[in-house]
Amino acid sequence: MSTFDRIRKLFADKHDIKQDRITLQTRLDSLDMDSLDLVEFLFAVEEEFGIKDIPYRGVPLDTVSDLIALVDRFVAEQQGNAPVEGERS
Repeated sequence: MSTFDRIRKLFADKHDIKQDRITLQTRLDSLDMDSLDLVEFLFAVEEEFGIKDIPYRGVPLDTVSDLIALVDRFVAEQQGNAPVEGERS
């Protein structure tokens, strides 16, 4: 299952948002989620993908595509495939 499919499923499971409503261009602020809902969703994303402590502050997360790029980047970093921007070896 792709990152996109897993994110769509999380939106459906956690916030009862129909999966067909979620596209790569969907703006996160258009999903009728308040700031607390978004924070809780991001924690669910971390749990789903086995990511720890993604620094969301200061990272542009406007669209589902932005979220997928961030998740993919941190998954790759944790697998030792890519450095996380701003971190040193």
